[in-house]
Amino acid sequence: MNRTTLEQWLTLKEVVDSGSYARAADKLNRSQSTISYTLSTLQQRLGIKLLRTAGRRAELTAEGEQLLAQARVLLSGFDGLEQNARLLLQGSPLRINIRIDAMLPKSIVFNALKKFNQIYPQVHIELVEILRGETANALENAGGDIFLCADLPEQWVSESEYLLDIPFVAVAAKQHPLLQLGVPLTFAQLSPYRRVVISERLTRDKRPSRQLESQPLWSFSTFDSALQAVRSAVGYGWLPLELINPYLQQGELVTLPLITGSTRYTPIFLVFGKPQSQVGPVLREFADLIREQVKGWK
Repeated sequence: MNRTTLEQWLTLKEVVDSGSYARAADKLNRSQSTISYTLSTLQQRLGIKLLRTAGRRAELTAEGEQLLAQARVLLSGFDGLEQNARLLLQGSPLRINIRIDAMLPKSIVFNALKKFNQIYPQVHIELVEILRGETANALENAGGDIFLCADLPEQWVSESEYLLDIPFVAVAAKQHPLLQLGVPLTFAQLSPYRRVVISERLTRDKRPSRQLESQPLWSFSTFDSALQAVRSAVGYGWLPLELINPYLQQGELVTLPLITGSTRYTPIFLVFGKPQSQVGPVLREFADLIREQVKGWK
């Protein structure tokens, strides 16, 4: 049987943190004599002196510092346990599965997650990037709690919320032959050259010039691989502006001077993996944080 209680350790913590018995009594809504008795009982049961008086302040002994450090971990875990119980009572999950489109700027997601962790430190996060054509399958098979993605199935559009447009810019390595043809460029001039693509479904512009339909393609499943291919001058392609911006600024990549269509836009939507009526406060909080970050990004 344990000889001490969480209440006793909590009392010790508050006395140390506040610096006096009186302030701890106010914080815990107890009398000063009760605080004193609780700590006296704790020390008697342990057989160790935990506190000493230094002027008007209560300070830990060396033994008290070591034991309170361990007690803080237990108290924090107990607070987390109670928070988890409150979340479950509200119908909120203790684990959130987030699906994001690979093109979504990571700063939006991670800035939101940082703030979310301050509010719900006990909630576990599982974040998965969605590749080509995976959105529909994940939604249909309840593969996530919240989605930040493009390419929504038609039946989910009415449940979604538009967030932002991701700009894709036509670029090539500075040594690519296309940049030696002069300006402006037409789609007919692009057709003999290899185009690097992620997926045709990722772009809103689904009406490329017919001259491009038979041109050689290199298709990749990730944006990083596509970027490396373009940087290697094996082809040109439309890539997310945020991803390529550092290389544009360094002059390693150059925007293709097309007559039209040098920039395309892909919309990103927010949609929950369950009906709105079943979405708890934890998911709604995360969605609000995403909206806040999107406003700052725009």
